[in-house]
Amino acid sequence: MSEKEEKSEMEEMERRADYFSALLKVSSAISSEINLDDVLRTIVRKTQEITRADVCSLRLLERGWLVPRSSVGHSNEYLRRQKKLRVGESLAGLAVQEKRMITVDLTQDKLHTSFELMREEGMRSFLCTPLIVKGKVVGALSIYTKRKVDYLNQDAKDFMSFLAEQCAIALDKARLYGEAKEAYISSIAALSSAIDARDEYTAGHSREVAEYACACGKKLGFSTERLKGLEYAALLHDIGKIGIPDYILLKPSSLADSEWQIVKTHPRRGEEILKPLHFLKDVITFVRQHQERYNGTGYPDGLKDKKISLEAKILSVVDAYQAMTSRRPYRGAYSHQEAVKELKDNSGTQFDPVVVDVFLRTLKRKGQGKKS
Repeated sequence: MSEKEEKSEMEEMERRADYFSALLKVSSAISSEINLDDVLRTIVRKTQEITRADVCSLRLLERGWLVPRSSVGHSNEYLRRQKKLRVGESLAGLAVQEKRMITVDLTQDKLHTSFELMREEGMRSFLCTPLIVKGKVVGALSIYTKRKVDYLNQDAKDFMSFLAEQCAIALDKARLYGEAKEAYISSIAALSSAIDARDEYTAGHSREVAEYACACGKKLGFSTERLKGLEYAALLHDIGKIGIPDYILLKPSSLADSEWQIVKTHPRRGEEILKPLHFLKDVITFVRQHQERYNGTGYPDGLKDKKISLEAKILSVVDAYQAMTSRRPYRGAYSHQEAVKELKDNSGTQFDPVVVDVFLRTLKRKGQGKKS
């Protein structure tokens, strides 16, 4: 073997070793994630990094459509034009339909107009591989590069095949985790509703608090994920009342001080009930804090202003409004106007003034204020 051939073979072995090492790294990074959006972001970021592609994108198969879910490297113009694709439509759709990897030399291909913008941006090569779990296609992973198509040699293709397999497994794991998580939440929310139903005066309370709270969260620009956490916290905020005796919760008159002290334990009780559900870590914090006050006079920890999460501040305002405008055995319901006056009077002391303002504007815009 000549020195040149030996050097070439060594370079080939090093490249394969690099691919193998990279595959282990990306597999580890992907498998460490359980949130679907985090998994998607990690997949495209690591794939671009390891393959040295200029663009990487991932689509998930949803009801016969390949829907763009995550990408890195695309221009704003491409993202603006990006749309979902039917299976069999475009080369990505064909890769999914036929369950095979497809590579294209963009400098030679003139048939697929969908590549026109990518060619304008200097892309020369395209590779798409389907993501398959247990024989079922769940999506497609694509890379574009400004290198010649022979850059996508057999080693690169093998690497992408192995990577696609790992990605598909990670996606399936995230999906199963998400389904299990939703099942847990549904069970606990049902329990929370059962607690509300113990008292005819509070039936539906948690669901209504969730509706109002999420409206506020949207007004404050919360992300979808953050809104979901707020909704969970609203549905579960009174879960700790499961440990409060009926003779106290259903008492038709004002509570004695000793009884009130028992009621005040419900945020901590709620935290204890939810603590085993590690994926609800932030939600548990919101549940514990929902009776804290802006000026530090709330319970259970006497937290003040910035020490209280924004989600808990929202729950505090919404919970108070919903409670005031609902009838109780020892008093009638406040009118919408009376409840609004109470919120305004206690803004800056019991309640965060910013949250009060957002909540009242949300009520006005939606026309959801209760009347009596």
